[in-house]
Amino acid sequence: MNNLLVIVLTDENLLDDVLSAMVECEIPDASILDGISMQEILVKEVPIFAGLLLSSKSSRFVTKVILAPLESATTATELNDVLISEQIDFTRPDVGYMFVIPVTHVIHPFEVGE
Repeated sequence: MNNLLVIVLTDENLLDDVLSAMVECEIPDASILDGISMQEILVKEVPIFAGLLLSSKSSRFVTKVILAPLESATTATELNDVLISEQIDFTRPDVGYMFVIPVTHVIHPFEVGE
């Protein structure tokens, strides 16, 4: 693993389609986490922000966060192409966003190539 793909999906209804596209792009291993936006926490914990944040355009407080190891960052580009062909466009603000982080060091119990 040389990279980590991070997808923050703000439209939970797209999760199955995104996972199917990942399988199609041969991204076999991923972890899916439930996320809560910082806005949600601030609205609940710091009421002074409630009026300001609730009036903002973003009303999606629950997200799905997908973490997946990638050998090549170009796999994320291929995934994006497949998603666009399925009408899932991460340039739309209601879908979410994704990015790739280079990984320099990994500690795990598996041999490289397993």
